[in-house]
Amino acid sequence: MITSFKKQIRYWKAASLGLPIIALFSLVIADLLDRGIYDHMINCVLITFACISVIFWTWTVWQMISLSNYLSNVESNYDKIAKDIAETKELLRGERENVGNRQRRKSSTSKPKKS
Repeated sequence: MITSFKKQIRYWKAASLGLPIIALFSLVIADLLDRGIYDHMINCVLITFACISVIFWTWTVWQMISLSNYLSNVESNYDKIAKDIAETKELLRGERENVGNRQRRKSSTSKPKKS
């Protein structure tokens, strides 16, 4: 998830650098070619900017929700692992205390030695 998030951030960085430059060039070209389409070009640039801003805002909110869900899953997994480690530690501590009480088992399949 984190790698795809980083990849999407790179795309948005490229878009944030490239789109204003493209908009500026389109306005300059429209001004040089024909003064009549200049107003239409400004409207197109403003509408495009507004749409991209709304899409970016939606993407940002979606990523914040997704990231918070991911972090809560990581936290719950961490809590489970910490609990398992604590239980294992208690089991090992109990086995260490019982080491002195253990006796060796006699093998039931061993044959008596012939003299």
